[in-house]
Amino acid sequence: MQSNNYAIIISGPSGVGKGTIIKMIKEKHHIPISVSHTTRKPRHGEKEGLDYYFVSKDDFFSLVDSNKFIEWEKVHDNYYGTHILNIEKASSANLLFEVDVKGALNLIDKAKLSNASVISVFLDAPSKDELINRLKFRGTETEESISIRMRTAEEELSQKKRFDYIVVNDTISSAFSKIEEILKYKGVLHD
Repeated sequence: MQSNNYAIIISGPSGVGKGTIIKMIKEKHHIPISVSHTTRKPRHGEKEGLDYYFVSKDDFFSLVDSNKFIEWEKVHDNYYGTHILNIEKASSANLLFEVDVKGALNLIDKAKLSNASVISVFLDAPSKDELINRLKFRGTETEESISIRMRTAEEELSQKKRFDYIVVNDTISSAFSKIEEILKYKGVLHD
């Protein structure tokens, strides 16, 4: 078994449950989460520096211009970026990354170029209808934004084979257990 430190990347379409799974891993196994920067407004209950660093578009592009992001993307009219310091943290301790699919693929490529060890998991929904239901259940999305997110999801689903593992989130508990098994297999978690 390896004792490497990993950049643990969990990605998938909007509404698939990435945030819930990541928080469960953090709470149970005390693996820290990489906090991304975004130009998006905070959702109810989100906290600065815990969920995201909420920044203006000008501040975001100032970081882009000074090469402070290892990856960044425009997603649903907002910008998201992973600060380069986060991948450096992953070289000395395991670190969880919750990123959209484009950002995840960029992060995987760049992390491997910097010789960081990566575990990439694509979290999938059991069906397209279930994904739509989950987005509606959030209560934060308009019909228009759900439609946009579903078009994006179609593109994202075509990329899932580029990830190390694909886990279907049929229930939170079973998806969480499957990801725990992956992390045990890779030596991140120990019995």
